[in-house]
Amino acid sequence: MFLSRLFGAIGPLLAAIGAGMLAYDVLRNPLRATYNKLISDGINSRRSIYTRLIERYNALPATLDQFTVKRWITETEEMMRQDRESSEAKRLEFELAEARSSQRIGLWGFSLLALGSFLQMTASLLH
Repeated sequence: MFLSRLFGAIGPLLAAIGAGMLAYDVLRNPLRATYNKLISDGINSRRSIYTRLIERYNALPATLDQFTVKRWITETEEMMRQDRESSEAKRLEFELAEARSSQRIGLWGFSLLALGSFLQMTASLLH
């Protein structure tokens, strides 16, 4: 009798927690999409700034030291490439961490839901 009451109380609680974890996992997708959009917007914004700077320095008069201007343009393009690679690496790292976290949360949620349902069934059989 005690076990059936215990299982009857714990079972729905575990099932509710498991269902909540599964719902949370589903609702995190918009967060991931927003984060990826922010990273993409940041990359595009920096790219446009670099492009405008390079265009501006390409339009400088020929009387300036062209070696210095070309070196500056090369350095700016290298900074842009490194920035793009860094942003892409951060995005990939975030996506991998999110995928692992999503799997873990989904597995725990499903396990708790199944365990809660099993305890409810056991409680009804013991009663």
